[in-house]
Amino acid sequence: MDSVWDLLLQIDDWRNGFVCLFKCHIFVFDFRPEISSEMVMVPLKQPTLIWHAKRQFHVVQKFLGGAFKGPTSGMRTNLNLNGKPVIFIHNPRTGGRSLEYLFKVRRLSHSFPSAKLTEEHWLSHYVISSVRHPFDRYVSWYLGLVKNRKRNSLSKKHGDGIFELDPFEFWDLIQPLDEFSSLQQNWTTFPSSEKPQADLVLRFEEISKWVGILRDAGLIDLGESLPHIGLSTPAKKNNVETLNLKDSEVDSLRAKIEEHFASDYVHFGYKFGTLY
Repeated sequence: MDSVWDLLLQIDDWRNGFVCLFKCHIFVFDFRPEISSEMVMVPLKQPTLIWHAKRQFHVVQKFLGGAFKGPTSGMRTNLNLNGKPVIFIHNPRTGGRSLEYLFKVRRLSHSFPSAKLTEEHWLSHYVISSVRHPFDRYVSWYLGLVKNRKRNSLSKKHGDGIFELDPFEFWDLIQPLDEFSSLQQNWTTFPSSEKPQADLVLRFEEISKWVGILRDAGLIDLGESLPHIGLSTPAKKNNVETLNLKDSEVDSLRAKIEEHFASDYVHFGYKFGTLY
């Protein structure tokens, strides 16, 4: 029989098996036809195995979310506008944590609307999202995950060595990862000819005006101010200076970001050649 380690590595999707976290143990259920159905119990004291187990658990969540589509608790708010429930689509590093608190969203979610919603859901809800200048958003990723030197999803996977990466090395690391390198349009648009874009797309550069913008849209049951939650802050010159790069290196890094996110620059009207 395979070792527990091999078993966890081989169970690659929901068709082969799934993992469930329960109290102080991980239960691995294997349904592959070549192996009789069995359950393997692994103590939680083995963190590497836990990481693989959690990965499989999220695979199951993703499958179930696709099978039973609808606004999740990471999208639903306590608001209504013009008879439609308001949902929030959280685009990372665009002030979303503050909006989640303002809208009383129950949990953090960065799911694309196309992955969780049908067109009927999309049309029957008032959809809000937010965007940010692509280069400034990348700088925010770097400052938050590298310079901040606090444990995060990347350091858990790749080790504390990520805290020593320069901005170019960090880009090489995250570019292949969809959660970091996907176009922001994935959070603000939907394949619908009737409503191709969210009803309200807030720009991070106008964060000080967001409460007023939301009220002008008809959302009057809000607090007097937007709480500041998370590490995102409006771009400033010293944000770029924190990168410790020469002007020529900043230009080179900016060119990489512009090439990758060119479609976002055009779609949202951000100017090429700018930093924020």
